[in-house]
Amino acid sequence: MARGILATRRHPEDVWAWTWQVRGWLGLQKDGSQDPQRVPHLAFSRDQDAGTYAKGEQSRARPEAPRTSISQCLRNPPRDRRTAVSDYRTSVSAMAPKKPPCLPSLLLPLLTLLLPRADTRSFVVDRDNDRFLLDGVPFRYVSGSLHYFRVPRVLWADRLFKMRMSGLNAVQFYVPWNYHEPEPGVYNFHGSRDLIAFLNEAAIANLLVILRPGPYICAEWDMGGLPAWLLRKPKIHLRTSDPDFLAAVDSWFKVLLPKIHPWLYHNGGNIISIQVENEYGSYRACDFNYMRHLAGLFRAILGDEILLFTTDGPEGLKCGSLEGLYTTVDFGPGLLSKSEEWSWGGGPSAMMFIFHLCLLSAADNMTKIFTLLRKYEPHGPLVNSEYYTGWLDYWGQNHSTRSVHSVTKGLENMLKLGASVNMYMFHGGTNFGYWNGADEKGRFLPITTSYDYDAPISEAGDPTPKLFALRDVISKVPYHLTKRQRLLLILGKGVPKLFVKGSHKSVVVVGATELSKHPMEAFLTLPNGSTWGDTHKLYTKLLDLQHPLKLLPGTQVKNPELGSWNRGCSFGFLMAPERIWAQFQEIPLGPLPPPSPKMMFGPLTLHLDGDLLAFLNYLCPQGPIYSILPMTFEAVKQDHGFVLYRTYLSNTVSEPTRFWVPNNGVHDRAYVMVDGVFHGVLERNMKHKLFLTGQVGAKLDVLLESMGRLSFGSNTSDFKGLTEPPVLGQTILTRWLMFPLKVDKLVKWWFPLQLLKRSHPQTPSGPTFYSTMFAILGSSGDTFLYLPGWTKGQVWINGFNLGRYWTKRGPQQTLYVPRPLLYPRGALNKITLLELENAPPQPQVQFLDRPILNSTLHRTYVYSLSAEVQSDPEPMQLSGH
Repeated sequence: MARGILATRRHPEDVWAWTWQVRGWLGLQKDGSQDPQRVPHLAFSRDQDAGTYAKGEQSRARPEAPRTSISQCLRNPPRDRRTAVSDYRTSVSAMAPKKPPCLPSLLLPLLTLLLPRADTRSFVVDRDNDRFLLDGVPFRYVSGSLHYFRVPRVLWADRLFKMRMSGLNAVQFYVPWNYHEPEPGVYNFHGSRDLIAFLNEAAIANLLVILRPGPYICAEWDMGGLPAWLLRKPKIHLRTSDPDFLAAVDSWFKVLLPKIHPWLYHNGGNIISIQVENEYGSYRACDFNYMRHLAGLFRAILGDEILLFTTDGPEGLKCGSLEGLYTTVDFGPGLLSKSEEWSWGGGPSAMMFIFHLCLLSAADNMTKIFTLLRKYEPHGPLVNSEYYTGWLDYWGQNHSTRSVHSVTKGLENMLKLGASVNMYMFHGGTNFGYWNGADEKGRFLPITTSYDYDAPISEAGDPTPKLFALRDVISKVPYHLTKRQRLLLILGKGVPKLFVKGSHKSVVVVGATELSKHPMEAFLTLPNGSTWGDTHKLYTKLLDLQHPLKLLPGTQVKNPELGSWNRGCSFGFLMAPERIWAQFQEIPLGPLPPPSPKMMFGPLTLHLDGDLLAFLNYLCPQGPIYSILPMTFEAVKQDHGFVLYRTYLSNTVSEPTRFWVPNNGVHDRAYVMVDGVFHGVLERNMKHKLFLTGQVGAKLDVLLESMGRLSFGSNTSDFKGLTEPPVLGQTILTRWLMFPLKVDKLVKWWFPLQLLKRSHPQTPSGPTFYSTMFAILGSSGDTFLYLPGWTKGQVWINGFNLGRYWTKRGPQQTLYVPRPLLYPRGALNKITLLELENAPPQPQVQFLDRPILNSTLHRTYVYSLSAEVQSDPEPMQLSGH
């Protein structure tokens, strides 16, 4: 009989030691009889105005986790998982007549304790049979990644429903620390940051959850999800057992983990497993004390039942895996892991060559990768935690794609091996605002605003041909395939006979046994590829049954339907092919929802509002920070966006003189102005010098833009701004004023008041604001903002930061505009641009009904809806990003 083993019961002593040590740090007790409804919890007081949480010091009882009724569990494994056991018991007791207690009624509670609980929920590793068990039943997950922080809250349900209708039974997602703790001790779980609301939406969609809370997540997200305020301690060592880093991690997880505790599967929720750290083997530190600390922290707060796991590429398993945590691997259709793909600096052409080369022996390489995984996880199911359906895009490179055939074939091969798979990404979404990350492959490579990823569900939430192909594979490859015969022991005169009970095609073995005087049924399961022709194998497998069957000499074989006997066999043999018993992934009935309506609009002519320097008092109302040498973003507590550096020339520079920053000290782009006149750009790793002139006392302004912090691999602390003092000729420039700019607040609150009407330059250049108002008179829908002729900048619609555009560099040419962001039926909408370099002669924009992600139109389906049949869209959470 298959033996389900909780993965946590195989933890080595070192992880247990860390578990109880961390429990002591958190003030928890080692009490096996602890009430499961009371867990350690930090009390919070909500600031209604700020919409944030402040830490408290008390504990309180957790709300009772949602559970499934006993009767439901006996009939079918629950889908909704929300009926409370207490409600069930209350209803039963209410209907029972009042009688004096008798002996049977007194014994009933004792019998209830002795019998197995029908409502016990579990997700465990069955190491004996290399599989997962969900509530004791063999289980394989086919999951997809979706990031709630890249999708507006009003669209969560739509994306999750489409994933479930695609045949997925789980969703995997990260929790970005910096998205929820913008300042130390200040927490935000509202709007598009409402993690619990997203878990609830996943439960409504009938999706289990694979949670990846970090603390580091990569995800091509700014600083890999780590808060930028960690760098306010310049000597901190990230992702190590540095006390400063661990103190911040512990403080964060004491807030986050108690929130998700009621949502663990065994508590009645939908979280079946949780990842510790993320691809740690690709990080240079290889600090096992750090990993042990995290494992102990998770166990101390979440308990011992939840399955904890790690994920690494094949080359990272050595430093990324830890005994006591279940080890999984990641690789894509080309069978390169994330770090291997990032290590190639030859660009998309080189990558495609390697990709096709790998496909030539994909099945063999897949076997090699899983064989390597077995060195670190000898028993249990095979798991690919990141199977890449596409790839990310960098500014200045081509849009990444992966063919439908290669993705589906790789998935099919893994499913045939019985592996559990998570597809990264199944829906990519958008890097709204300033949240994109960056990589370093010989040079600094910021990631585009679009995170379409060539995923099965497009950035706009539409199903693609890749989705339908993957859906077909999921529905056709069984997740539990066995060769099985149902055996019936029949007692007769003389020696008992063992027949096989099956369809008319099952002509099967009859054997004599010494076992029991009573009839019984047994199931005989053989692994994939086994045959029944070998009587020795048959005998061996019969002995492996829960009730061993001892075969006697003189065993005969009978075809029950023909009534014939075959004599002269020592044990018997199969006379016809065995019956295949297979369980397939459930594909929900019904069609997928159609693509959302798309809208074309424009062109619109934008009006010049003024250059950025004209609004400096509103962008930095608190005034500048003075320092002899320039300070970084982190030092002036500016996490994202822009900081203006200002100094004055100490002598006249009459001839063009080189202006530069030593040691590649521009992080990441610098827009240089002298007395308000734009002179050009310096860029990290790309452009290192300009030539300037100016009179003594001339005002030198350098606007620094952060393009996103490094998010993968050996990402050292990626400080932003001027990391070295600039040099003009032979003179080191000193005495700087730093203006941390609050551009989003200006756009959202002050621009609508139209506080200033300034004279505009005839030929504007450099950082300049443009805007216009427009109304949608007809039907509205999702759309894509196209900015032909513009250079680079940031866009806001109705105060919401859509993200960066970089039309001149590409590949992305349009920005996705979700329909809920726009006001319909004649209401005025406002679009605002901050163009950082040069605007076109005709400052116009258009809204298209399809995206341009690689200077090539990508097809989407367009549905026209009349205004009469459209409902009012739910207001978009503008505070969510």
